[in-house]
Parts: sequence; structure tokens; C-alpha cells
Amino acid sequence: VSQSRYAMYDNYPTGKTFDGVICNDVLEHVEPELLGNVIQDLCSLGTKAFYFEVGLTPSNKKLADGRNNHLTVEPSSWWIERFKKNGFKLEKVLADFIDPHDPLHGMFAGVYTKYANHSNG
Repeated sequence: VSQSRYAMYDNYPTGKTFDGVICNDVLEHVEPELLGNVIQDLCSLGTKAFYFEVGLTPSNKKLADGRNNHLTVEPSSWWIERFKKNGFKLEKVLADFIDPHDPLHGMFAGVYTKYANHSNG
């Protein structure tokens, strides 16, 4: 894929922090071996509140190489633990379900804060 195709998204806020960070329908698309790096980056960007929403089920779409569009499909308990290991404290669960009528629709959403003495390394 051409680098220029992504140029419009290449505005990473280097050196900046924000009171709140929203990550909606992104993390399930990240390769499992890169997920820790992405979560650590998100942690470094925020100072107060974080909203994470992740899909819990396989996508009904495929990538060009045939893999499922959702590369990291795990239950909500796994995501909660993963965020905790990366310095996040779950404050409130907003959604946690898999639709019994549409098994390709499930999500977890939670509001997090950072643990006080956690380093991003």
C-alpha cells in the first residue's frame, strides 16, 4: 500500500497530551503482537480519562490477504486485564455483550483512568 494513501492520517501528536482519549473500534484491528505498543501510545497521550470500545467478535469482512478484519478477537475479561497491565484502571463498564441474534456483533466499552504510579514501559 502506498505511503501517500495514509499521509492525511500522519499527524501523530508528538509531545502533546490530552485530558481525554477516545479509541473507538480500533484495537480489534491491530495485530496481536503490536497491540501492547498501541495501548502504551494511547496511555502516553492522555492524562485523565480514556474511553475504549472494542469489538469482541470476528468481523463479517476480510482483509485483502484473507485474514479476518478483526485481528484481535478476545473476550471482555481479556481486554480488561490487558488495559490493567498497561496502567489503566477500569472506572465504569458502559457495554459488554455479544448479540445472541447476530453473533458477529459484540462489543466492550469502558471508561478508564490511569493508575497513579504506572510507568509506560
